[in-house]
Amino acid sequence: MFLCLQALSLATLLAAAAPEDDKAKAAAAAPSNVAITKSMSIAIYPSVDHSKVNLHVENHAGRKLSVNFLNQRGEPLASEYIPGRKQNYHAKFNVEALNRGTYQITVSDGKETLTKTFQINDTPAVNPSRVMLVE
Repeated sequence: MFLCLQALSLATLLAAAAPEDDKAKAAAAAPSNVAITKSMSIAIYPSVDHSKVNLHVENHAGRKLSVNFLNQRGEPLASEYIPGRKQNYHAKFNVEALNRGTYQITVSDGKETLTKTFQINDTPAVNPSRVMLVE
């Protein structure tokens, strides 16, 4: 099953979620490519041609964040630190050369960690391209 993701702005998703109770409700109603806690929100989505995975982070608590892109064995393929003063962060990870499999992107502030898992699969030879499934 292929999952088509619409690139929604987290700001749009959380626009009415100012009080903490509303953030909890937004987290429960979030699409599968979005994860939300009190201190941060993340969303991942593929590029149109599925050659890159996009990561959008909103830092609600103003803490330093660490971002890790992990392979199937949990080994880091890329790591980056986001300063606490940065409220919004966007990154693109090139996945063209990666083998089929399951990968993870984790974002942590030292107290909370959000993890999004996605799969890279090749489509049948009839339509040679790549697809990314977000769980």
